[in-house]
Amino acid sequence: TPFELIGAPWLKAERLAEELNSYGLKGVYFRPQWFTPTFSKYVGELCGGVYVHITDRKAFEAVKTSWTMLYHIRTKYAEHFKINKPYVEGRPTLFHFEAGHDTIIDNSVTLDEQFKLLEHGK
Repeated sequence: TPFELIGAPWLKAERLAEELNSYGLKGVYFRPQWFTPTFSKYVGELCGGVYVHITDRKAFEAVKTSWTMLYHIRTKYAEHFKINKPYVEGRPTLFHFEAGHDTIIDNSVTLDEQFKLLEHGK
């Protein structure tokens, strides 16, 4: 379930779901989940997290939702959050390819400022 299930050993599933649902994002509901990944950096470790349950495809805003999730976890759980190293030294990380914007990568703007960038197509 890539992009539908996110988590880490240091996250509390119920708490994260409650925190993310408090943003009131359109067309999505976050359900608490516990799982043990079979691949990725937490392979074999019990992880707490959320299942991203899309409740209304037409209202759902994928980019806004993912930016909110990332911003929340990076700021609320900063002591644990780490970006994986690049697969090839000297190349961008996978996170750089997926984020699409330096302000998201370096966490240099607030969530509201990120949304303004999104609205203006930057």
